[in-house]
Amino acid sequence: MHRSILNYITMISILHISLSCTSVKLLEGYKQNLRSDNIETRREAAENICGMGEKAKEATNDLVEALRDNDPIVRRYAIEALGNIKPNMTIDFNNKFILVLNDPDLYVRRAAVAAAGKLNTYPGSIITRLQKRLGDSDQLIRELSISTFERIGPYGIRALQRALQDSVAEMRKTAADVLGRLGPVAQRVREDLVLLQQNDENSDVREAAGKALETIPEGPVELSAEDQTAAGMPSA
Repeated sequence: MHRSILNYITMISILHISLSCTSVKLLEGYKQNLRSDNIETRREAAENICGMGEKAKEATNDLVEALRDNDPIVRRYAIEALGNIKPNMTIDFNNKFILVLNDPDLYVRRAAVAAAGKLNTYPGSIITRLQKRLGDSDQLIRELSISTFERIGPYGIRALQRALQDSVAEMRKTAADVLGRLGPVAQRVREDLVLLQQNDENSDVREAAGKALETIPEGPVELSAEDQTAAGMPSA
């Protein structure tokens, strides 16, 4: 290989290593600053970690702890960063994630629901909280929740089935809409939708249930064993 090419490859390798070392040092500094008593320092650290994307994976535990920060801006950046990292689900992360899904701050809740749509696993406790967000007073949160349920597909069927029985008409309508978008995988709730279409006191809910039934066949459907288990359907 020509010497100039070898020199170029060597230079690129050295540059890559140098940048990696710099990123590690920066991240360590940001992690320390997340524990600062100064609110502006913590905000800046959380924002910088968020901007590093998946490269900030080593800060996962620090970010999970930051979900309990008393400042909503820090909590928002922390949950956005965790959504970018897509960490493995732990008991600690699960418990703190539930808290931010119910956060009193609107922007933290929005960030939490958006991050939920990026997770790799969906414990029942988180899905149950996402179900509640389908009826959130904020339209964007409702839309983000719908998108998340569409993404997780059969894993959200049980929660959507419970939402069909909610006392709030908008929640029942939204659940029916999502089930209709999921199609055949939602067959286990077909009878619930039939009852909703026939008996619900709200005309919008009845209409949504009717539209959902158009996408969910009456007879047997062919689903993978994983989808059947996730949706709570008996295996063939």
